[in-house]
Amino acid sequence: MNRKRQLLAIGVCVVTVIASGKYMELGQHPSAPEQASSAPAFAPATKIYGLKKVTPLAARASNDPVAVPTRAALPDLPKDPEVAVVLPAATVPTEIRAMPRSEPMLAALLSEGERFGASGLPCGPSLEAAPAVQGMARLSISAPCQPDSLVTVTHDMMSFTVATDPMGLASVTVPAFADVAVFLAEFPDGTTMSRAVAVPEAADITRVALQTQGASGMLLHAYEDGASYGDPGHVWAGAPRGNGARGSMTQLGDPMFDGGRSVQVYSAPADLHALRLSVEVEVNAANCGRDVEAETLFPDADGQTLTRRLVLDVPDCDALGEFLVLKNLPQDRTLAGK
Repeated sequence: MNRKRQLLAIGVCVVTVIASGKYMELGQHPSAPEQASSAPAFAPATKIYGLKKVTPLAARASNDPVAVPTRAALPDLPKDPEVAVVLPAATVPTEIRAMPRSEPMLAALLSEGERFGASGLPCGPSLEAAPAVQGMARLSISAPCQPDSLVTVTHDMMSFTVATDPMGLASVTVPAFADVAVFLAEFPDGTTMSRAVAVPEAADITRVALQTQGASGMLLHAYEDGASYGDPGHVWAGAPRGNGARGSMTQLGDPMFDGGRSVQVYSAPADLHALRLSVEVEVNAANCGRDVEAETLFPDADGQTLTRRLVLDVPDCDALGEFLVLKNLPQDRTLAGK
């Protein structure tokens, strides 16, 4: 057994010596000193990588079986013609004609382009009406090209004046005298608009109105259930709800407008019959010493509106601040229900 181990060790040593010799034939060991005289000479075009010798592609012969195919030659371009070809000149119109358009159509288009107010909205005025609470109607007026303009609103037998704002808009809530109420709005230039609206609650309400023009100083007073001046149930412009009264007073228009019309409307439930009405006049600088007039509106038994013209000779201006009761108006007036 010992002898076999010795022979195996000797064999390993022999293989190691032979391998070392082969390595020394191909190149120096990295740890061995340089020996230029004993190094084998190699061709310049040969490189050594480890133990394998490789020839670079550049050193290969031209008859290498792997050859790159050559690109086919491009065809020759045709030669320019000896005689130049002249294209015909394009026909350019000397006049561009617009589509025919009639003069009325053109005028309409131009006017449409100008029909805008300062707000950018179309000039065409409009009137809208919608039902509101307690048998009233809400009116909305739009006239962008008529800002700060007076508008006369007419409903049934009454009329009053409102003014548009700087944008040409105006709105007002009007007591309706019928369950189908018709309203008209007219501008100073004669432009008129109309609108009808259904107001079902108006059938259950009785209305009385006093309409005047200018600063007449006339006021409508209603006294419910035997009330006296200042008592609960006394309804007028100074107490439009009458301190718990069943009726109410609505002021329409502004008497301070030059020539404007204003209306005071008293509204009460149709079953309220014990009612006393009066018209009082305060003597002021605008009405003293002259005649003032007004018009009253009452409903009859059929629901139609009756009118009555009133005229009063106001005392001289030394009576400023005094109040007068219009004597020719019945003091005890029972309104007929609708």
